[in-house]
Amino acid sequence: MSKKVFISYSHVDQALIDRLHKHLAHLQRDGTISEWYDREIHAGGNIGNEVMAALDSADIFIACASPDYIASNYCYERELNRALEREKTPIGMA
Repeated sequence: MSKKVFISYSHVDQALIDRLHKHLAHLQRDGTISEWYDREIHAGGNIGNEVMAALDSADIFIACASPDYIASNYCYERELNRALEREKTPIGMA
């Protein structure tokens, strides 16, 4: 069964994320993972709700923890903190 991967990053680091996608391509191809990142939000979508829903349904959280990521209130305060909260929650209780 495919594991859902949530990729959290600062948009300043887009080039790094593009490289990460290349490294993960074989895992996607063989069905090991399916990845999600915010470029999949369609125009008119509620960004905050869609990001949190994708994060809450993810099996794996990957943070591109660059200086720009740490400086971003949204990345650090919302996404990373939510992932850490989920880590503390027993399975089946989230």
